[in-house]
Amino acid sequence: MRFLGAGACSIVFALSEEEAREWGHLLPSHLLWQLALRLSARKLLRCPTCCDALNDFIGFRLGIGLDDKLRERCAAAYPLFAARCQEALYAELVSNFAADPRHIQLHGGRSTSDGVGTEAMTDSWPHYSTLAMEIKPKGVWRRPAVVGVVVDGVEYYLHPIKLRQCRFSLMQLLKRKRHNHSTPVSMERRCTYCPNQLLLGDGSSIVDALQHLSEHPGNNLAILHATDAGQGLNENSIDIVSSVLRRSGILSILANLQLFGSSSSCEWPVLDIELLFRWSEARNMSSVRWIVCSTCEGQFAAESCACQSELPLSLCMETCSGIHLTHFIAPPMGFEECVERFYASVTAKDVSVLVALTISEKVELPPSLSSPPKLGMDGSAAEEKSANLCSNPRVRFIECGDTPNGVTINLEHPQAAICRVGVVDLDAKWHKPLSRYFELDREVLAAWEDYKVVSAPEFHC
Repeated sequence: MRFLGAGACSIVFALSEEEAREWGHLLPSHLLWQLALRLSARKLLRCPTCCDALNDFIGFRLGIGLDDKLRERCAAAYPLFAARCQEALYAELVSNFAADPRHIQLHGGRSTSDGVGTEAMTDSWPHYSTLAMEIKPKGVWRRPAVVGVVVDGVEYYLHPIKLRQCRFSLMQLLKRKRHNHSTPVSMERRCTYCPNQLLLGDGSSIVDALQHLSEHPGNNLAILHATDAGQGLNENSIDIVSSVLRRSGILSILANLQLFGSSSSCEWPVLDIELLFRWSEARNMSSVRWIVCSTCEGQFAAESCACQSELPLSLCMETCSGIHLTHFIAPPMGFEECVERFYASVTAKDVSVLVALTISEKVELPPSLSSPPKLGMDGSAAEEKSANLCSNPRVRFIECGDTPNGVTINLEHPQAAICRVGVVDLDAKWHKPLSRYFELDREVLAAWEDYKVVSAPEFHC
């Protein structure tokens, strides 16, 4: 048993096959090599919207009994969290996306169309390295279309900075403020990572994002396993991970979930909590109106987040100082739907993407594996699921039993590699009221206001 990671209310351990067999003895043998154990302080319910959209990435999940013996074994495996292990109330077996992806075909009993399976692939890779990482992309930014609401005759508008800058960069200011005991602190340099780079960017932008995260990982990048204990993300592995993320299709799915609370783009994005909370307090729901920016479509569609710009503070604030050319409309959807989409978006902004790589020293994959067919659950050819995958013959889905097993991709360039992409932390946030998100939003905006006061004129937003 090996500690993998921990969240606010859960702890995850990688299991050996023997341990997996002990607690999952009724499971098919081809699942046992890639299982992890998650202990939780409360019952975790997944967001259904996110699960539907990310079905190919979410992996296996099975609840098991939790007794004192299991708690003690977990506590002994990672004494730092011994108390949390002892207090856990629920246990489940989940996919370990940090496991070596070479074993998928070997243990899953799959083979390529010409009958050459993992044994042949392994023989052709006498030397290889493995790397597994966790990436938390955080929330993508787009200029809001709905900039205000009218509630019980009172107009409420978004804070102007939200028209220019992502939540991620503003959150860094709040973290600095908290770290310095509520004393406003000027940031020495602009934030180097923006979620837009990863979720909306092209290949070079994704490479830049990964490079920034490797230099300043914070809570957004973690190396879970590496053949060389000191190995991190080097130029070669960054190129491979960038290619894998693009080809898997996961980035566009996450961007849509965050922006629209849906697996695909919609006419109206998720309503900002600053406005949604005001709506929730309306005495007369039928009188609520949205204030829409008439110029937000087209002109601002491709606008860059200000955290990556070189605008001086004065120009940035002049740009943000007012909202012009607006009009009122009746809400095009009900309050309940807006709330549902908001919570789906919140979950999507908090997910972790796990990428596991096995990289060969050989330049190319064996011919039998260079362009593998896409397999369904019965091993037959499956229908293409997205335009990204349809145009890329090296992307394949391999299903494990009746459950998704992540997206597995065989690469020839920039180096021969077998990679797997999975998603975790899809827990629904319904237990947190809108007021909690509204209060956090006020804290973030207060940190920005403090920052403006102490910032020099040459500050970059």
